[in-house]
Amino acid sequence: MFGLVTDSTATLSEEEQSFSQAAIVPLSILLEGQSFREGIDITNHEFYDRIQKTKDIPKTSQPAVGDFIQAYNGLKEKGISEILSIHISTGISGTLNSAKAAAEQIKDLTVHFLDTKSLSRPIGHLVMKAANLREQGKSIEEVKSTLQEIIDSIRVYCSVGDLEFLHKGGRVSGVAYFLGSLLNICPIVFVNKEGVIVAHEKVRTFKKALDKLASYVEQAISEEKRPNLPLVNILHAANEKDALSLQNIILEKFPSIRTEVRSLTPVIGSHTGMGTIGLAILFDE
Repeated sequence: MFGLVTDSTATLSEEEQSFSQAAIVPLSILLEGQSFREGIDITNHEFYDRIQKTKDIPKTSQPAVGDFIQAYNGLKEKGISEILSIHISTGISGTLNSAKAAAEQIKDLTVHFLDTKSLSRPIGHLVMKAANLREQGKSIEEVKSTLQEIIDSIRVYCSVGDLEFLHKGGRVSGVAYFLGSLLNICPIVFVNKEGVIVAHEKVRTFKKALDKLASYVEQAISEEKRPNLPLVNILHAANEKDALSLQNIILEKFPSIRTEVRSLTPVIGSHTGMGTIGLAILFDE
């Protein structure tokens, strides 16, 4: 049986962590001169509460190589000789680079890497899919093949809550598209096929932004032409009310569609700001 490793942006619940037995390597946030490992030193709620009370724009950092060495060795000590390491897009974070550097330093351990070209909950879903397929007796190569098919279908959009966070975070290509615009625009960004966050659209009101996000679900269904509806992850940065509103808009159009509502972790929220609403669409059946 192979082991699983992921990073803290995957938003795995305690129950999912227990089932998957995945080792989770945390990314870090630097806020007001302090460093916090997300999910360990600071919770989502604590993070969003703090950024409401400060003018400091948080910075983020990928895990240290030593963090991955510890995670890989921890699984190796349990008798695991093969690992599937599933991570946030290399177009967004250097996390996978740290993972690869760590694996090179460990003998008698084979680590397979998967760049999800994505962020947040889709990563967690891929980890859980891998865990379920492992339970079914699938080989690591079979699992990688299935996950790659899902990755190819993933579409992630965000209606950004704070343009200043977006600009100073420096993770978005083409952000100048939004700058200099009239006040009160609602920027929408998209994770492209290379796993890079790019400027996508701008709308005038937040209500229009929610409607636009919902329209992307219908667009994906139309373009993918799959026999089954996708899974839709609705993500938010301390904005559950609007996340639930978006969920309702989608369910009114597609009553049988599967939806999940999750909080964005601090690392992602550091680049999008308070109030952000994200939408992730993926076909896994």
